[in-house]
Amino acid sequence: TGSAEKFQDLTNDEIDFGSRVLFEPEVAVGTKVNSRLSIEASWVHMSHAQLFSRQNPGIDNLGVRLNLSL
Repeated sequence: TGSAEKFQDLTNDEIDFGSRVLFEPEVAVGTKVNSRLSIEASWVHMSHAQLFSRQNPGIDNLGVRLNLSL
């Protein structure tokens, strides 16, 4: 969760992004395990590149995905 408000009290689990408009580039690599299963590792960054305000801590997310074909 996060906030676009400039002067808001945030709890420890919120980030003040400084804008409601964010860029979200993602890079992922993966491999096919078998005919029905594949696995991926991904990196996602969320920020507004300081285009809308000076405040822009951004956030990086790392993840793993298992894809199962039904």
